[in-house]
Amino acid sequence: MTSEIQKFEWKAFLDKLSRDAADWESRVLVMNDREGVQILSEGLPFNGVTLDEKGGKTVVELLIGSGTENHQTHNIKEPVKVAF
Repeated sequence: MTSEIQKFEWKAFLDKLSRDAADWESRVLVMNDREGVQILSEGLPFNGVTLDEKGGKTVVELLIGSGTENHQTHNIKEPVKVAF
């Protein structure tokens, strides 16, 4: 079951997720109306997720992989919701 996280809880939730799920195998999916669901990465270790709010803009940064060859950073600008 997926639950939506309230916006005022995002930072604390993402900080806890970063600690609790460190090094777990991950899969990153993106969705849009034009292309549907796409897999960006699969099987790489989860390194963490951060939330940054500057000037009224919210950015979530997802850190995946290890080493220089497999490291990926995904930025989500102005996220609408967080669910887990």
